[in-house]
Amino acid sequence: MEDLRLYLLARSDVRQSLRESGYDDHDIVLSPCNGPADEFQRMGLVEFDMAFASAVVYARHLTRFLTLGSDPDYEPIMQAAHALDIRPPGQDAGVWRQGVVFAGLSSRLMKQTALTSLTTPLLRDILTHEPLAVPSADSAAGYIYPRVQMESSYGVSKPEIWFCGTDAEVVKHVVSGLVPLGACRMDTLIALAGPSEKSRYYRILFQTPPIPTDPIVLRRELLPATSKLGQMLKNALRQYFTSDRLKKIVPDLHLESASRREYETLTKKLADLNLLRPAPTAAALANVSPVATPAPTPSPTPAATPAATPIATPTPAPISNPTSNTAITTRTLSPALPAIWLNPTPTPKREATPTPRGNRGRAR
Repeated sequence: MEDLRLYLLARSDVRQSLRESGYDDHDIVLSPCNGPADEFQRMGLVEFDMAFASAVVYARHLTRFLTLGSDPDYEPIMQAAHALDIRPPGQDAGVWRQGVVFAGLSSRLMKQTALTSLTTPLLRDILTHEPLAVPSADSAAGYIYPRVQMESSYGVSKPEIWFCGTDAEVVKHVVSGLVPLGACRMDTLIALAGPSEKSRYYRILFQTPPIPTDPIVLRRELLPATSKLGQMLKNALRQYFTSDRLKKIVPDLHLESASRREYETLTKKLADLNLLRPAPTAAALANVSPVATPAPTPSPTPAATPAATPIATPTPAPISNPTSNTAITTRTLSPALPAIWLNPTPTPKREATPTPRGNRGRAR
């Protein structure tokens, strides 16, 4: 984000637009958020001029405005797009991604070599009795949509959830045999453990419906349709994310135009299922026993790596499930492996680092 800040300040057209809009043209302030809940709260206070939000955070932001029938404080102008994302046919159809639930080496399912089909009773039994690794309670592809589908399609309302922190850590824990089941973004699974490794290390149980990718949002007063500064920022962002300086770090990442309509669809679906509730608080997660022992390093030869048993820890106290009135058992996991052996290419992590709004006269 610091590189982006310097890039914007180096552009004379952006600096001129800042001056004309009443901002200091020599400074743009970065204001990191302390997680999704903090960003959601601060967007509600209209603290930022521009924010890099997750799809779930923006969907939550829209909720209050949809119920009141008013326009939101922020509108999406661009959204992240990777090579493996979904682009439906049609103009302004948006960019979407899918979540996936899959079984790894320590799952009972992988030991049933004669199995040819996944029946609903079998999936219900597997999902009910085997722990599920997820990135976080704020992940649409790795938690919210899988939980909804588990309950609506298979009647599983209280799975045992293990939080891993990131989609990449979910893949590492499941493929190495530390956790039987996992839920994450489909593109992360493919990047770390491609289809050629599928039959040996994991099996896909089901995929979620498409979910809009993460948006970049602007305060309503700065939207490109009515603001020259908004036009300059949108053009500059598009050019930055296609520049050689960024392609060296994230080769397949670029930005495409976004609209509120895509996220209204997500908001309405989540609201109908009563899923737009805050994630577990830090105080609640403090009662969860983390895995203190690091996972073993895998053998250099993948085929020789045995199916591992999940690390034993004291049974944690149940915490309140943010998506239902029932309690589910959860725990947090330490990082699984320094680098997965199937494919060393890491999955880029987008950090929500917005640009804050402040008093006129200072560049924000």
